[in-house]
Amino acid sequence: MNCAEFWNQMPELASGANPEHNHAAECPACAALLERQRRLASGLRTMAGDMRSVGAPPRLESNLLEAFRSQLAPAAPRPMRARWTPVFSWAAAVAAVIA
Repeated sequence: MNCAEFWNQMPELASGANPEHNHAAECPACAALLERQRRLASGLRTMAGDMRSVGAPPRLESNLLEAFRSQLAPAAPRPMRARWTPVFSWAAAVAAVIA
């Protein structure tokens, strides 16, 4: 197994020993990168646990939700004629060429 095949299997998401991940035992570069990724993931899990009690004030949260929802407002539909005009133009051109 080469390095690309190893990383295509996403070994950083695997838990426990996996015989398919023997490449890390044979390749020091991949082993080092895998270890860095595992330490990073562990640190992020620790930080997430520490931050569970921290939250945004209710007013800030409602303002952010309102701003987000205003960005999701549906766009005004285009008139039907504007959508079909190019189709009719091409159809007329094809009909003129065929005739």
